[in-house]
This record gives sequence, structure tokens and C-alpha cells, in this order.
Amino acid sequence: MSPTSRDNNICSVTHLDLYKMEIVRIDRPGDLDHLSERSSSDEEELEEDFVLDFIVYDESSDEEEVQHRFGGYEYEFVDNVADNQKCPVCLLPMRDAVQTSECGHRFCEDCLHGILRSDHPVCPNDRQEIQGEGGFFLDKAWARDILCLRVKCKQSTRGCDWIGQLRHAEGHEDECPYEDEECSGCDDKIQRRLLETHLNEECPKRIVECVYCQDEFTFVQKQEHEDIYCRRFPLVCSNNCGHEGIPRQEMDSHLSKKCPMTEVTCPYAEAGCPFQDKRAYLNEHIEASIDDHLELTWSSHVTTKQVLHEVQEDNQKLRESVADCQEKIRDLSLATKTLEDVVKKITRERKSVENKMLQSHVSQLPRGRIRKAPPRYDGKESVADGCVSTIHGNDCRGREDEKPWQISTRALLDSNEALRKQAAAFTERCRLFPQGRGTLAVAVEEH
Repeated sequence: MSPTSRDNNICSVTHLDLYKMEIVRIDRPGDLDHLSERSSSDEEELEEDFVLDFIVYDESSDEEEVQHRFGGYEYEFVDNVADNQKCPVCLLPMRDAVQTSECGHRFCEDCLHGILRSDHPVCPNDRQEIQGEGGFFLDKAWARDILCLRVKCKQSTRGCDWIGQLRHAEGHEDECPYEDEECSGCDDKIQRRLLETHLNEECPKRIVECVYCQDEFTFVQKQEHEDIYCRRFPLVCSNNCGHEGIPRQEMDSHLSKKCPMTEVTCPYAEAGCPFQDKRAYLNEHIEASIDDHLELTWSSHVTTKQVLHEVQEDNQKLRESVADCQEKIRDLSLATKTLEDVVKKITRERKSVENKMLQSHVSQLPRGRIRKAPPRYDGKESVADGCVSTIHGNDCRGREDEKPWQISTRALLDSNEALRKQAAAFTERCRLFPQGRGTLAVAVEEH
């Protein structure tokens, strides 16, 4: 691409020779001619040592990268800028001017650091070597003179008429109403003076309120809200009846109760009227079918009366059936109560007979006595399921005994195999120890 076709574009030019690398900033096509003249003179002075190798136009570099790469001030100066106040590297008025110790040439501090990053840092003016440490120093007086020059605001093309010393330019930019500022909603770059209007009227992410339902949402959601979600958004009747301004939440009610284009049935449909047409024709149908509706109503009334009579008859039959069932339930309840009393009486009599039989057997026992005592038998628990009586099988008489009695183990224990075994053991013990004293636990079932 020819540099003459890129007016006001920022690009970098690289000169390569055996000894150095020089970086030059070109802002205008005329600077390229200056570079060619300079290259020609250098070639004459250094003969074959200096050769223009290539020119690189960096299209991808943004403004911040270029400003960082070339350290000079990019302002439109009102005061005249002397040539010796321009950096020989970036061709701009020097920013933070530094001076080399050996040759005394001045550069932007950033531009000089760019030279020092090369393998063989030399001054681009006289080719003298520059030392990285101690080879240069800040020229504060030179920098102060440059900062006193007057410049225009960078946004003068937008209408800003500020003119002031270079030292105050950056402070003005922080307040300049023509400078761009990022919108907090949509992140667009907007001039500071227009930002408030943008936030209130133009930003697609601004918060707005629905004029119909007062819900809040971002402006980009407005169309979706009105088309789908707004409950009070006015709609046109979906049946094309011509009615407008119907709130969305009332549309169903309009269609079912008011819309003249909705298909409806006759109020006498339950009586048998077959009419089904748009609501607009319903009144006309009712007025024209009065006699038919009366006939249908009378017929329906007669049918209903017949059905009612049948239902009443069925109801009476059910009432009689329920009464009969209730009578049977009362009889069954009485019979059940009688049977329960009989069962209780039989149970009491059975217990009485059992007790008398037990007393009869005990009265036939020989000398001895029966008394309540804690059981001494250590056998199984199933042996004594009821109350326990202890029979002392010795020959002594109790105080209450009036006549002798004899133990009959078979009469007492014939119904329990375990007790029979105990009784046999007790009899054997009495035989072996006739003067001894023993006890036998006898289980008597209680009811």
C-alpha cells in the first residue's frame, strides 16, 4: 500500500543497517519525502552502511498503543513549536524530555527507552552509542518550556473552544464536555455533554415504566413486554368485532360475554332449541321464536315434572327400606345384648362349679392344712399360671384344723403333666423322709 494514500494515518518506519535500528513516526505523506531525503543524505555520508530496508504500516495499532510507542504530545499547538523541541524519533513535541550524556541530543523518554531496547543502542542523529545506565538524564528545563506552549483541546473539531497551556491539557480532558465517556448501561462511548440525555432518552438499557401496568423493565424489553406480558396493554378484539382498547386481561371476558362475533347458543338450549350463531343475531332469534320457546319450555316442564314424580316415588321406597333396616338393626342389637348377658351368667356359673369341685377335692385330703404362701418351686414358669397354694405334707395339725385330712395328688394334679411329675417327686421325698418338711406348688387357674 502506498503511503500517499493514507493521509493522517499513524505508521512506523524501520531502518535497518549493520549497526542500528531507527524508528520514525510518519503522520503525513510529506514526512515520507523528508525520510527519503534524509536517507539519501545518510547514504552519501555513510556510503553503504545505511540502507532503507522496508516500511511497516501498523493498521491494527489503536490510539493508546501508538501513544505509548511514540512518547510525544499529540495536540494541535497554537504557539509555534521549534524544531529542536520535537523528538527526532516520533517527530512530536517531546514528552518528559531527556538528554543524552555523550552527544547532548534530546528525545522523549519513551522514545529513548525504545532505542535502548535494541542490541546496539545508538543516537539516530549522530550514531553515537548510548549507555543504558547513566547515558541520559531528565531535562526538566526543556520539558518545562514545552509544557508552557499553548494547545487546543483534542475535541476542538467537535466544538470545544478551550485553549491553554500544555500542562493543563490533561486536566481539561477529564472535564471536557466533548470527551467520550462510557455509558453505564450499554457501554457505548458518548460525549460527556450528551451522556445524561442518552441515559434518559436513548440508552437501550435504560429503565422505563410501562404506561399501562406500571411495571419496570429495560427499554430493549419494551416491545416484548407489550406484546406478551403486559396485563393492561390495549388490544383489538381478536374476533374482529371492531372493539378497540380492550386490556389484555379482560379479553377473555369480552369474548365470552360481550363480543357480538362470538358464537353462542340460545338460552333455551336446555329446553331443546337448536340455535347456534353469532351473538349479534341472538336477540333477533329470541324475538322471532317466542312461541317455539314457550312450547319447548312447557314440554320440558312436563318432562321434568314426570321425572320428579318418579324420583319422589323412589325416594319414598328408599325411606321405607331404611326404616326396615333400622328396625332389624335394633332387634339384632337387643339379641346381642341378651346373648352377652347369658354368656356372662354361664361364665360365672362355670367358675362357681369349678371352685366347688376344687373345694370338694380339698376337703377329702387327710391331715394337714392349706394356706397361701409364696412359691418355693424353682421350675418352669408355665407350671404356675394362676394363683399358687402350698400344701405342707407333714403330720402336724394347724391351729384351725379340726380333723385330719389326707393328700390326694391325683385329684389335684391329674390335669397337668408337669404337676404330676412334681407330685411324684414330692411323694417319693415323703417316703424317704417321713419326718421331714416339704412344699409343693399347686397351680389353680383363676377365671
